[in-house]
Amino acid sequence: ESLYSYKPSKKVKKLFESSRDTIPVVYIPRKPHKNGLLVYKLNCKSKSNLPYVLSVFPHLISVPSGPQESLKQLISKIQGLYSNLHVIGDSAFGSYQMLEYLFSLGITATFSMRINEMEFIWKLLERCLQKGCWSSCYKENFLFSVYFGEHENEDGKTVDCYHHVATSGFTFH
Repeated sequence: ESLYSYKPSKKVKKLFESSRDTIPVVYIPRKPHKNGLLVYKLNCKSKSNLPYVLSVFPHLISVPSGPQESLKQLISKIQGLYSNLHVIGDSAFGSYQMLEYLFSLGITATFSMRINEMEFIWKLLERCLQKGCWSSCYKENFLFSVYFGEHENEDGKTVDCYHHVATSGFTFH
């Protein structure tokens, strides 16, 4: 996802007010430009190792869409055009349902995941995990892994944290 700095002009505001539509400006505090037009992109790495944009889907407020629905829209646009796709996304896109959906389409996926997604697996893997180590388990077609580490919070203090990742990129026989 990308947030492009965007401030509608007075003319654009009047146009949208007269059409009773909503201006597609969002606020995301963690982004460098906190207000703007949110766009979801599906990229791949080209042969020259530069990013190559496969598809773009703007977040328009009049068309309800979130990260996961937008990912489905992006995939539907390019499905069948490319082989060996491996979708990688952060926790906004990652869910067990999304892994299953992409797996059913023959698409490999790796996502960071929120703790409330498959919480029983994360809690099991976090038990007795030492800092600086990984713990993993395989369930059905997916590998779930947890890393126990630390990061610097907004106050500049170092705090312990867990990183949750799930993928369909590994198979065990």
